Amino acid sequence: PVVVDEEECCPTCVTDWLLPVDDNTQFSLKVGDSVTFGVVINLPGGKTVPKERLKWEKRRQENSLMAKKYDISDDGTHLTVNNLLLQDEGIYRLRACIDADNRVCGAVEFSLSVRNDIMVAVDPHQTVAEMGSVTFGVVIVGVQPEPAWQQIMWLHGENEELLPPRSKRIKAGHSRRNLTITSVVKADEGQYRCGLTLDDGSYHSVAFTLTVDGGDSGDLLVAVQSPVSTMHSSSATLAVRTPLQGVPPTAFTWIRNGAFIDANNSPKYSFVNYRKGLLVRDVQEEDAGVYTAQLMFGKLHVRADLE
Repeated sequence: PVVVDEEECCPTCVTDWLLPVDDNTQFSLKVGDSVTFGVVINLPGGKTVPKERLKWEKRRQENSLMAKKYDISDDGTHLTVNNLLLQDEGIYRLRACIDADNRVCGAVEFSLSVRNDIMVAVDPHQTVAEMGSVTFGVVIVGVQPEPAWQQIMWLHGENEELLPPRSKRIKAGHSRRNLTITSVVKADEGQYRCGLTLDDGSYHSVAFTLTVDGGDSGDLLVAVQSPVSTMHSSSATLAVRTPLQGVPPTAFTWIRNGAFIDANNSPKYSFVNYRKGLLVRDVQEEDAGVYTAQLMFGKLHVRADLE
């Protein structure tokens, strides 16, 4: 047993008569568990120490252990801490004095560590096919959703924050405890992390791994119509298709011979089909060349050439 400093206890601290139950003074549990500390009083002749001379306390905690989460046995020799939280971690001790003058006293200290696994990852390692979908989720125990939660966020990689409200491919649910990514591409592969900040300022997180199998990013943007080869035709339409869902028109741009086409300010060109098509008017010989449709959507950056 660990003896507290004598000046904190009494003029004479002895411990040969005050022993921890099962000689156990080190405890490690997780949030939501309960723990019981106990001592055995071994005095000659089977003498006991009155409960009023037994005092349980927690170091660096001014208030006595009288809250509902603490249960002290009828004889005062056992202390139970219920529904453990992270802030319950620390050093607990029982101080006992044999005599009313507090001249023969002893103490036993117990060390409690509470693991920070208040977040449990659900299916943390997943493999999906390209263009499939994946859902990550967490279970949070030991704290109530509100107001104990201050913030819950999802990250990709080291510090890239995922903002579901700003992405049509990424959706959050169940008070942001779930994260779903649709139309998965190879660029989505890697490490993900869910982080939780509590009102006490503590931060907790769990990790996920996503592997994307098969597929070719080149298949995500495919030419479906080539320009007409007849010279001096009235017009020609270049078009591409993509299996991605929810792609905004602004994700598509068109390039001719390395130069971006500003169809909004040109009588020669017009965007069609939500920019997945390019209309070329009054086709002439000088309009020949390589036209490129470019799609930039989140981490995805692909091109398709049409000649």
